[in-house]
Amino acid sequence: MYVVALAVQLYQLGLEVGADLGEDRSECFDSLAIKDAVAAFGDKDQMNVHCRSAMPAVSKVLDFVHGPDNNENMERRQAFRFQLMPNGEQQRQMRCFAGCARYVYNKALALKKERYEKKEQLTRFQLDKLLVQWKQETPWLREAPAHALQQAILDLDRAYTNFFERRAKFPKFHKKGVRDSFRESDQKCIKLEQGNNRIQLPKIGWVRYRNSREVLGEIQ
Repeated sequence: MYVVALAVQLYQLGLEVGADLGEDRSECFDSLAIKDAVAAFGDKDQMNVHCRSAMPAVSKVLDFVHGPDNNENMERRQAFRFQLMPNGEQQRQMRCFAGCARYVYNKALALKKERYEKKEQLTRFQLDKLLVQWKQETPWLREAPAHALQQAILDLDRAYTNFFERRAKFPKFHKKGVRDSFRESDQKCIKLEQGNNRIQLPKIGWVRYRNSREVLGEIQ
């Protein structure tokens, strides 16, 4: 099953909103491969596409309020999850993009582990520069959206930060078929047509989806 998760930004007056995961609270985090709620809503990660064989049908994932507790306008971000209905070629592209993101993550992790053992640093910005070189050496990486590969490096950088701050274990290599996913960080690359039940994804085009509920606000 292919699932798209959208983070939507709303503005409301003094509204108190909390987490609402319903009965599938554990499955939501597992199925969306969300390691940290901040990772889903606190950064500039707008859209996740996940490829899995089994996925519970839960449309609303999480509500959050960001801002002070007063009567001024507050920003609220809410995630919506929908089941995609890609055709055969689109499924192939999604698997390819997820594989490219996994390759970049694992290659960067191997290099960081090597430097770590030598007590040398390898920053995220250095990895971003290396990514350009990797795309030249491995042409098929260019098939994936550029942001999807950059987000893989960002994921690794966050994993290392969590490790050094003792919030998580040392990062592990990603395995094929286990939470395969890729992310798009530029809302300009995402178009949602709720009336036609379709969403436009980078390098994939228009994909049909099950419109289980209305999305309000602006995709961020």
